[in-house]
Amino acid sequence: MFALSVILVLVLSQMTQNVAGTMEHEEIYSLPIDKIRDVMPEADRFLKSSGELPYYIAFKGNELIGLCFLTSDVMPKIRGFTGLPIKILVAIDLKGNITGIEVINCVEPTHLPEFDLQGRLERDLIGRSVWEELQVGKDVDTWTGATITQRAIVEAVKEGGRKVLLDYEAHRAIPTYLILNPLPSNVTEGTLLNFTGKLVRADEWSGIPDAEVSVYGNEILLATGRTDEKGEFKISWLAIPLAPENRTLSIYARFNGSDRYGPSVSRQFTIRVVEKPPNQPPVALSLIHI
Repeated sequence: MFALSVILVLVLSQMTQNVAGTMEHEEIYSLPIDKIRDVMPEADRFLKSSGELPYYIAFKGNELIGLCFLTSDVMPKIRGFTGLPIKILVAIDLKGNITGIEVINCVEPTHLPEFDLQGRLERDLIGRSVWEELQVGKDVDTWTGATITQRAIVEAVKEGGRKVLLDYEAHRAIPTYLILNPLPSNVTEGTLLNFTGKLVRADEWSGIPDAEVSVYGNEILLATGRTDEKGEFKISWLAIPLAPENRTLSIYARFNGSDRYGPSVSRQFTIRVVEKPPNQPPVALSLIHI
């Protein structure tokens, strides 16, 4: 009976560790997006990885500018002197250069309360490449009294960055280009406006079928539709001002991406929703781009 109890305790303990480990290894997705932006402030959009590892793909407009990962997610077995996880948020560009770094949770070194871990990381690692050897004492100045911690952190950042870059390359989405055809500068309130355009592969300019495209005005979702077999779309919206005091809208279309295709955003157009004359019924306005 005693042996059976011990076995049950061990099994339950292992199950608990497995569940905790699974949750821990996608912790980056539970961080506020503003925290991710701290290490890559130039990015205006972040997309979750479609690969096997959890990390964010960062964009500035339509340009992919880098990757952001949490060391404890991608290198969970690397621990410091205390044996606790090392949680460092890292931003790298597509060449592997470290562009941003921030301590999320690291209690080490415990015996040096005045140790500026954040400052040391910025000084030693910003601008370095994860493809460098980064050997402590040779390529990176040794932290006196905290060598074990330093080696663990540098290893987690370096190897974590390499793993993320290789995962991204293995699961890289095909780049896309989203075309929104020109819009009129003025639209009468109550007019049915048809947004037309096309979503294509940026590498060979062929249309992407059955993809969801959304149209925004002043960052507010106006309408959503799907592309046809040629990648073309036609999305209707009944023109109304979003606020009585503001009838001017900045309109753009967005494709949020998929497992196969990368996201893209169209160029913007500015339209003004003018008041309709009394007793004028709704009319349809369709723009054909040649």
